[in-house]
Amino acid sequence: NMTDVFEHESLYDAYPAMRDIGTARETTPGIGGRYSSDGGITYGGVIGTEKSTLLHEGQHAIQDLEGFAPGGNPATASDDLIAQAKERKALLEDQIERAELMKFISEASSPEARHRAYRQLYGEVEARNVQTRMDMTPEERLAKRPWETMDIPEEDWIVRGPSGGPSLSIDDIEILDAARVADDVPI
Repeated sequence: NMTDVFEHESLYDAYPAMRDIGTARETTPGIGGRYSSDGGITYGGVIGTEKSTLLHEGQHAIQDLEGFAPGGNPATASDDLIAQAKERKALLEDQIERAELMKFISEASSPEARHRAYRQLYGEVEARNVQTRMDMTPEERLAKRPWETMDIPEEDWIVRGPSGGPSLSIDDIEILDAARVADDVPI
């Protein structure tokens, strides 16, 4: 369980279900960790990154518990990018040339595009931001809000529903805007 490998009482107070999430050491070389609702968290495939990986994958568990946009992996992220392109095509049918769309879909299948799309998944942006902020003091967290430390600009996020449903990039996230108003709580 998480409590056996990671001490973080304020996390467990906020999310009691996190106490019971199963954990296991990752045995696949080069894979830092992974989270699944039925398999829990695996971590430690890259030596020296255990704390960071537990925080990253723990954020995915919180996303699952809250019903927030999940992360993913490079193998499936380009599917989201292709679905996004198809949605844009439907919305902008007379503005997009078929040849441009086919080129985009072809480019979206490359390993580089898969990895770029994976990094753009909002769940991954958010989980990496947890890692970025893990050593900040509460004062530093107040001074630098979460949206200021995200490594991908908001307009490039790919947000998909918790069920893995359709993907889309969005320009305006109401939750983020609401959080911007609450300046008195370190996030």
